[in-house]
Amino acid sequence: YGEQWDFCSCVQANDSINRASQKGLNEKQAEILMKRWEVVEVKCKEFLTNPNRTPEEREIHERKVAKCLKDAKK
Repeated sequence: YGEQWDFCSCVQANDSINRASQKGLNEKQAEILMKRWEVVEVKCKEFLTNPNRTPEEREIHERKVAKCLKDAKK
């Protein structure tokens, strides 16, 4: 699958896709977005399949995600 992205790269790419999908997309834009999602899915396989089992693990994960998104806005 090639080089994996780091955690924050995955969070930021996933957030970008989510924000774009909430807009009114035409068929061509939706197709482009799906192709982008396929790339992110391959690059972030570990990130997307890593479950957070306990409340503590979920809280740590949520803080990491929030930090990545905050850092992206700087």
